[in-house]
Amino acid sequence: FSPVNPSQVAHVETMLNNIHTQFIEAVRKGRGERLKDEPGLFSGLFWSGEQALEIGLVDELASERTIARDIVKAEELVNFTPKENLLDRLAGRIGAGAASALETVLRQQPSLQ
Repeated sequence: FSPVNPSQVAHVETMLNNIHTQFIEAVRKGRGERLKDEPGLFSGLFWSGEQALEIGLVDELASERTIARDIVKAEELVNFTPKENLLDRLAGRIGAGAASALETVLRQQPSLQ
């Protein structure tokens, strides 16, 4: 790593502040009057769904399927989550089994502890 360069740090801080300001403006414009005046709203904290509903960050609580069906009117929701193939599942189990066996051996060998 390079030594910390104060001018680079200042540049990154300026960029982050600009992005944060743009984000605040976009949220305020998009949510309008629905947004409550909540201290710390744009502090970087995150909110539960119920909290977001109370302060006007969301209109309702729903699953992605409900939104796709009722709001977007999508007839079908496609799940793009990669699926593990048989080899991946076996490798995971073999790896966990090997780690467990190694732990057992290490616990039984006082000289290795």
